[in-house]
Amino acid sequence: FPSAITALQEMLKAAKQDGLENFLIEEGYRDMATQTGYYQKQAERYQDKYSGEALIEAVRTKGGVNYPGTSEYQTGFSFNLRLYPNPESIDFVESEQGKWLVDNGWKYGIIFRFPTRDFPNASWEDKSHKTGVSVELNVFRYVGEAHAAAMRTLGYCLEEYIEFLMKHPHVSIYENGSLRYEIYRIPETAEPSFNLPV
Repeated sequence: FPSAITALQEMLKAAKQDGLENFLIEEGYRDMATQTGYYQKQAERYQDKYSGEALIEAVRTKGGVNYPGTSEYQTGFSFNLRLYPNPESIDFVESEQGKWLVDNGWKYGIIFRFPTRDFPNASWEDKSHKTGVSVELNVFRYVGEAHAAAMRTLGYCLEEYIEFLMKHPHVSIYENGSLRYEIYRIPETAEPSFNLPV
């Protein structure tokens, strides 16, 4: 999505101003055919041992591939980052670039998607019980500045934040005593349109 690309470009420009470069976007959007191909390849590895829902879970947890239609990459908002020219030589989130992005990405509406035990670092809470992802992935997602600021302040992963919004349909975010963002959750209605109270 253009808004995600724009935020990524602005974030990388800010990182460059801080002397950090060599980001490599390893993967971004996947269409349905690509995701289905990845899924089927992994499913073949586990189909002798699992079937049905157990196979889907095995492919997701052991093979690292989500069922087609449920992948973070299919949203158009997520991407995987590494370092150029040797993406495998340094663990991205342990690099200066990765640390900067984990600490500053929220300012551009970008969140670290799957915090696990001691990943991206020991100060982050393990959220695998909420995300369902327990492997270390360098996946980031654009959620918008207001949502990223709220998630950062609350210490929530995306799943926790959605649960929070279900209970709190109006959220105000203040910066230095001034209203910075207002977030409204609009319930699904039968109406074809609605006025957004901003």
